[in-house]
Amino acid sequence: MLHYNIPIRPIPQQRPRVYRRDGRIYAVNPSQKIKNEIAKFIYPRPAQLLCGPIEVKIEFYYKGKTSGYCPKYADIDNLAKLVLDALNGIIWEDDKQIVKLLAEKKYAEKEEIRIFAKIID
Repeated sequence: MLHYNIPIRPIPQQRPRVYRRDGRIYAVNPSQKIKNEIAKFIYPRPAQLLCGPIEVKIEFYYKGKTSGYCPKYADIDNLAKLVLDALNGIIWEDDKQIVKLLAEKKYAEKEEIRIFAKIID
């Protein structure tokens, strides 16, 4: 099983923005910067990308005075989408390989994201 701790505040996937200026159309992906940050913390990287059906668990930790589950902040599906997309080509070939996903938001002393991934036999 692969396991990574990413010491950043969990944020949700944001929609790309398209705007026009000087007759040109520009597309901006506001989530790309955080995806690059997540990728930096994947070390050591697997020698080979995971192939086949994959099980993933993602734990999102927000700083709080109490422990336990965190019903606040972002939608959990948008939090997971950002992480899954960020790890395409880094841990697995494509996130469409993920057949089992568990995501949790919790309070903790420090903000971070924990990722666990394994191939399902």
